[in-house]
Amino acid sequence: QELAPEETKELRDTFLALDSTGEGTISLSELKRAIRGDEGETGGTAVEAASGASTPKSPRTPAARLRRAKSEVIGSLFEVLDANGDEQVYYSDFLAA
Repeated sequence: QELAPEETKELRDTFLALDSTGEGTISLSELKRAIRGDEGETGGTAVEAASGASTPKSPRTPAARLRRAKSEVIGSLFEVLDANGDEQVYYSDFLAA
């Protein structure tokens, strides 16, 4: 399914926010930092900053449960995103997910 231009822009902004090194890929450690809520100047996660949204910190939200997930769970999510198994998530992998 083809995405609308505004959806593609939002995904690109999110990807770039996750790519803290600017290498054009997302590593497992970058994904963990973003999910765990490594807060920057905005006081939110990298994903929240990119999307302009603020996720409620209620324990009932999926985002809150994911923030508290074990490292193995985040590792499994990363493996799904890492299409070719090279321990890097490329923008094309990110879009395909």
